[in-house]
Amino acid sequence: MATTETRRTPKRATAKTPAPPAPAVEEREPRGARRKRETRARLLDAALRLMADRGMEGVAINEITEAADVGFGSFYNHFESKEAIYAALVSSVFEEFADSLDKVTEGLADPDVPSRSRPASDAISEAATSAPARIRLTRMPARRATSRLRPTTSIR
Repeated sequence: MATTETRRTPKRATAKTPAPPAPAVEEREPRGARRKRETRARLLDAALRLMADRGMEGVAINEITEAADVGFGSFYNHFESKEAIYAALVSSVFEEFADSLDKVTEGLADPDVPSRSRPASDAISEAATSAPARIRLTRMPARRATSRLRPTTSIR
């Protein structure tokens, strides 16, 4: 039997250099959070389309979930009621409009100056009319509220 010797080779001395910083990894949104956000967006989009045409009272929750292609029970994971989704829609519409106004008026020192106010008013008008469904949605409660104020019986 032949014996073999194992020789160890000495390690070379290497200068210790700090490891380069890890590249910034783009954090991905967890799948569950992404799906929840997408489901909520689909519900809001469907509710906007339906409620802009028929008003809040003219739309049932199951119609919203059908149009959004979402299970009926999923609606309640995002909103407590039909009134809650309507309130979220109105809030987002006004928020978007406020953002549009901020962009339009950015850089205006004095909006009363005629040379600046005309383009600003045109842009505001454009922002207000660029999304007719959103405008219809925000105008509906006023029409319904006035019809509710009319007495059903005359008081003499």
